[in-house]
Amino acid sequence: MQPESRACFSGLEYTSDEVFRRDLVLLARQWIYVGHASELPEIGCYIVRSVCGESIVLVRTDSGVKGFFNFCRHRGSTICTAEQGRQAHFVCPYHGWTYGLDGALHRQRSVGVAADRPDLDLLPVGVTHYRGLIFVALAPHPSNPFAVVEHVLEPLVPWHGLGEARVAARRSYPTRANWKLVVENFLECFHCHSNHPELCSVYSHPKYTGTLDPALGSEFLREAAHWERNTRRLGHPTGGTSAIDSAASQFCVAFRMPIRPGALSLSADGTALAPLMGKFTEYDGGETFGLVGPLLHFSLANDHAMLIRIDPTGALETHVELIWLVRQDAVEGQHYDAQRLTWLWDATVRQDRVAVERAQAGVRSRFYVPGSFTDLELESARFARWYRRQIETQDAEPGDHPRREREWSGGARHVRN
Repeated sequence: MQPESRACFSGLEYTSDEVFRRDLVLLARQWIYVGHASELPEIGCYIVRSVCGESIVLVRTDSGVKGFFNFCRHRGSTICTAEQGRQAHFVCPYHGWTYGLDGALHRQRSVGVAADRPDLDLLPVGVTHYRGLIFVALAPHPSNPFAVVEHVLEPLVPWHGLGEARVAARRSYPTRANWKLVVENFLECFHCHSNHPELCSVYSHPKYTGTLDPALGSEFLREAAHWERNTRRLGHPTGGTSAIDSAASQFCVAFRMPIRPGALSLSADGTALAPLMGKFTEYDGGETFGLVGPLLHFSLANDHAMLIRIDPTGALETHVELIWLVRQDAVEGQHYDAQRLTWLWDATVRQDRVAVERAQAGVRSRFYVPGSFTDLELESARFARWYRRQIETQDAEPGDHPRREREWSGGARHVRN
């Protein structure tokens, strides 16, 4: 990688409202993780999620999960004001317009609105499912078919039984920083030794990813080779795809690595945290780590999963949410302890929030000049290259961004899943 390709983002790219609006156009074309199938167990169950500044309703119907923008087609009133619930249909609280679970407008006899007006149905978003995970696309034409993402995940993720899991815990971390700073931080471990004592006590990889010390790096590589041989003997998968600078418009990463010698799971003492999940019948001491685009990061151990959902809410505001999954029949207090389960990543993301907010405060200075990524920040540099390539492609398209956003909104009703 040439030095000029390692340039950090400029201050404006971290602070400008205009740049943020451009970012939302890019992100609208991504498949974005929003929830788990276990959160919608029965027909009529719904959840509301914020996705890049948009309120989205996801609902279980007799033909699967559907997604809609959370506003009435009459005067734009918010329809679902609760974060979750169960309904036989949706009723707008403003003028009483009623919609079926499929988003179709029911006949409004009192005001003469016909029932055969698809332009008045709730505006849908694209919805797709993968192993219990629910993804949406705000624009009617995502950057890639989801099959591109699935191709990378499929060799590893099915082992973890995410489709037979349930949400065990959820934590929110409102962060006063631009979403790109948040993503960059999660992509590198250069900061780990300075900021994450818990993470460095649990994982071996900071010997390699958090320092250029050749002795420590060699030590980790020997540990990884030993783990890989043992894991293969068990018949469990290893390897994966870890580059994020591919030509795909939505990158995807999934690879397996060891936790640390002797550790079964991501606990302080290395002992198990929950019942084994998926195809695992014994612990192999490994983790499947990965990304789906810039807004979903995941860590999958043998006995639980942790998902990081990043939701850009403003040029200087990002909502970070962590979700922990366990086997669907696991009982809290009997099969797992929520505090032990969440300890590592809760501490880590709290520390990350402090670090990222400090960085945001600095890049807001009018005297800030971007530097270059180091050899320990290559994935962050690749993310910056990917982002700029997508923005250049976006800027090369005809028309102004606000007009294209209006076209997407008008055409989104044609997306059916």
